[in-house]
Amino acid sequence: MEKDYFKDQAEYSIWFPGDTVNMAIGQGDLLVTPLQMAQAFSTLANHGIQSKLYLAKEIRDSQGGLIVENSMAEMQDLNLNQYYLEIIEDGLVQVVESGGTAASAFRNFPLDEIPVAGKSGTAEFVGKQDYAWFASYAPVGNPDYVIVAMLEEAGSGGSNVAPIIEKIYRYLFNLE
Repeated sequence: MEKDYFKDQAEYSIWFPGDTVNMAIGQGDLLVTPLQMAQAFSTLANHGIQSKLYLAKEIRDSQGGLIVENSMAEMQDLNLNQYYLEIIEDGLVQVVESGGTAASAFRNFPLDEIPVAGKSGTAEFVGKQDYAWFASYAPVGNPDYVIVAMLEEAGSGGSNVAPIIEKIYRYLFNLE
């Protein structure tokens, strides 16, 4: 938690109620990488089962021989409350449905056949334009893919990154 991070810096050691609000909406001093967000969404998609992440499934030599194969079997059950996970997933589904921040990007996507859960985000940086985020997984209920994208200084995630991810899902699910 941030209190621990700033424990040796007296000027940052006071935690205000506004700090909690900022953290709840992903603002303030919250820092995550796209890979960390992908792991979080993978854990949500799998209802609390966390898989070890790998950047490569396997490594082969120039003749095609297998050098390293990463096991996808390394999983840990975080024992998260399923009721809360369902509430979170319902909210993530609403983001891409009518009225959500990514609804316009997914307006022509067959959500009734391939339900998508997602969350747009806008990261603020002093002296720079906002960074645009979108994190998602599909299909909801039996996920095959987690996709997270971030565009530097691109503004809103719902309007600038969600359309890119929608196109990636179209490709992955052979829709065009």
